Amino acid sequence: MPTVSIEIPPLRTRLDDIPLLIEHFISKINKELGLNITGIDNEVIKLFQDYHWPGNIRELENTIERAANLALQGNLKLELFEHFLLRKEKERSRNENEVCLETVRGKAEKETIVRALAQTNANISMAAKLLKINRSVLYEKIKKYNIG
Repeated sequence: MPTVSIEIPPLRTRLDDIPLLIEHFISKINKELGLNITGIDNEVIKLFQDYHWPGNIRELENTIERAANLALQGNLKLELFEHFLLRKEKERSRNENEVCLETVRGKAEKETIVRALAQTNANISMAAKLLKINRSVLYEKIKKYNIG
């Protein structure tokens, strides 16, 4: 039986398709998972359009689904894409021949601590619980990253 081959260009060459694909995936995820995601922030769309998508459309769908599972409802905001930002930072470092895991990990850790402190109105005990670390460890990291 003869087969038909269809060539689909990579997502990185179809950046204008990204907003439409996002809309489609949000609708699909809402139906499949019973969520109520209403949209996505423009800054996230811009971030996605700057990324080269080695995993193509599957990677885009998985990235959106992961954030949707964290949000459950409302607009998908930039904070929900920390894993994506970390991956993008690793890619940028790799492209600059400066693969330094410690730097990438440190930036991600600092951003996560700052976010936890913001969510808890700078309550160290609550932020430590949120981060699942001891208060003393959180104090050390605040000092290490010069936060506050």
